[in-house]
Amino acid sequence: MDAELAAYRQNLRLLSWGYALVGVLFGFTGCIFFFHLFFGLFTLIDPGAFRDDATGEPMPVFFGLTMSTMGGCAILSFWTIAGLILLASRSLVSGRRKLLIYGVAVLMLMNFPLGSALAVVTFVLLSKPLAARVFEGE
Repeated sequence: MDAELAAYRQNLRLLSWGYALVGVLFGFTGCIFFFHLFFGLFTLIDPGAFRDDATGEPMPVFFGLTMSTMGGCAILSFWTIAGLILLASRSLVSGRRKLLIYGVAVLMLMNFPLGSALAVVTFVLLSKPLAARVFEGE
């Protein structure tokens, strides 16, 4: 039975590597929105840099506010989800926070195809009876 538990822990360790990969990729994907953030801030700092060709009027301040706010919110949301995925990765190895792992797996279902595959494997692995022994403190 101990060999079976060791094999189960090895499967959780491999799954945690997949989670870490998806978390890092998700975090780097959120960096795309730095363009929106800096473009909006640049528009706020110097609205005359971007002028309408037909009228010669500067870009509205509302545009800069919208771009920088949306870019900042997108970065914050992507990095928050990436942090949760990385925390779930660590929790898989340590055998803690089973509810968090389930929640993150549901979030990762939207990240097709790698996140969906990892989420399904997570549901299968955590539904086994050995999961009760690994996550026994909860």
